[in-house]
Amino acid sequence: MYEVRMTGRQLAKGALLAMLGLATPCFAADEPNMDVQAEIKALKAEVARLRAKDDESWLTERRAEEVKALIKDVLSDADTRASLAEGGLTAGYNKHYYLSSEDGSFLMEFEGQLQTRWIYDHRENPGKTTVNSVVAAGTPPVPTVVTTTTQNDADQSGFQFRRAKFKVGGHIFNDFGYKLVLAAERADGAEVLEEGWVSYKLADNLTVLAGRFKAPFQRENLISSSKQMAVERSSVQEIFRLDWTQGVMFDYKTDMLRFRGSLDQGRMQFSDFTADGTDIGATLRGDVLLAGDWGQTEDFAAWSKDPQSLSIGAAVHYEAAETGTSAANSDFVGWTVDGMYKNTGLTLFVAGYGRHTESGTTPSTTTDDYGLEAMVGYMIVPDTIEPFVRYGRIMMDKSRVAGTLNDQDVNEYTVGFNWYQHKHAAKFTLDFTYFDAPLNTAFLSPGFSSGQGLQRDAAGEDGQYTVRAQYQLLF
Repeated sequence: MYEVRMTGRQLAKGALLAMLGLATPCFAADEPNMDVQAEIKALKAEVARLRAKDDESWLTERRAEEVKALIKDVLSDADTRASLAEGGLTAGYNKHYYLSSEDGSFLMEFEGQLQTRWIYDHRENPGKTTVNSVVAAGTPPVPTVVTTTTQNDADQSGFQFRRAKFKVGGHIFNDFGYKLVLAAERADGAEVLEEGWVSYKLADNLTVLAGRFKAPFQRENLISSSKQMAVERSSVQEIFRLDWTQGVMFDYKTDMLRFRGSLDQGRMQFSDFTADGTDIGATLRGDVLLAGDWGQTEDFAAWSKDPQSLSIGAAVHYEAAETGTSAANSDFVGWTVDGMYKNTGLTLFVAGYGRHTESGTTPSTTTDDYGLEAMVGYMIVPDTIEPFVRYGRIMMDKSRVAGTLNDQDVNEYTVGFNWYQHKHAAKFTLDFTYFDAPLNTAFLSPGFSSGQGLQRDAAGEDGQYTVRAQYQLLF
């Protein structure tokens, strides 16, 4: 008899086969086992889900690595920019292009001004110009005087690129200010320094500055050439103006009062100290704001959204001529009073001027000149179309003009209109000016601007008129 020995694993395997064998007839006899098939299908679905999860996890990890790399690049670029800006830099446009530190303690603003104009000037009787020249002829040469007489042209017209300016200004450390204005010469386009100064804020209401600036005298002259009502400032203002000078100035301003004063080189004196024509000049101006805000005193337009404004001002100037010089530089005292009112498109402006001059001759002579102007503008289309009229009167001292063309007072009449496309930033101006008396050297000097479009008259003149058209762009 043989003895069969089996391991535990073999016994388990045999038992499982026996059970399956016994169960087969039962499955064959019954319908298919749907439960087993359902389990198999569920197992397959689970395997597919697990595989998809593995794929998604791999994709998520890859995306995470890409995002980490992108963040690293962005942070690196930001660190570089922050390093270059030394703490951050902002730039943009808010009335002017600017660069500024994040905290605003450093600011640089850029501005530009372009004015191009066409001028027509007519004189009733321009007269003749006589030139005597010496000509040598023959053998041996015999000098002879040749007289040439030329009839002057009664009508002059043409284009003028009146102003091209680039301005840079701002502040550093909040309390220190600066401004530089470069202007192109009208003859050859060369850039010259028109204005340049540095300032320091001593208190919230008080600032001092030093450099080249406009003497704080006439309001019309202190208002920028870009914000005038007519094409050019009045001829009355031209005669009595102080204009640019060099020195030191203080500016004190509250909500209602403003005082400005300067020690300077005098009217239109900005040469080196060894070449100026004065020993000293001093100017003091005071303004009172009765309604509105100070910004409204800085132009002649009455914008529709501005409140009612009323301001008055007065100024005095004294200068002493350079010691030991000729009568070309005289001692004089000048004064002015003015007022401006604005309300819903209406602008009213009046100003009076006076000047007392003492010549440097021996014996000394004195003269007293006076001027008056008034201007009215009204926007018939709010912020767009503004007709205006202006009147000026020049009353020269009769001892100054005795025996010359200007032995009578001169009246200046101007009419015109502004077409504001973007306020002062883009505007067109057209005006017509008539003078009822002749203009000569006594009237046009000193420092009379060529921008007026005027010429000197000859004997027998009754006066002249000009037509000026100008387009302005600010940026």
